[in-house]
Amino acid sequence: MIEPHSYFSFYRADVVAECWDDVPAALYSTLWDDIVPIQEDLGEFPEVGVAALSDYWHLLSETNQALLNTLAANIEAEWEQKDELEEKEEWDEKNEIPF
Repeated sequence: MIEPHSYFSFYRADVVAECWDDVPAALYSTLWDDIVPIQEDLGEFPEVGVAALSDYWHLLSETNQALLNTLAANIEAEWEQKDELEEKEEWDEKNEIPF
């Protein structure tokens, strides 16, 4: 078994399937057909981390585990780049030389 990315301690399978970009159709179906039906029913706004995908990780194939970890790593890298860019823009604005 491949260890889940830390994001999967917070995200539920339905959120990953519906909200993440680049989830292949076969993985989308696996999440909805195999994981979502057995997730704890927590209503419209569940508490973060409850019934997280990591709780059901053992039900996924290693291929799907690896694919999900790759998707999570890509999202993490995008967010880090965005944060770095925002910090640079804020620094540039604060240190702009007025003419």
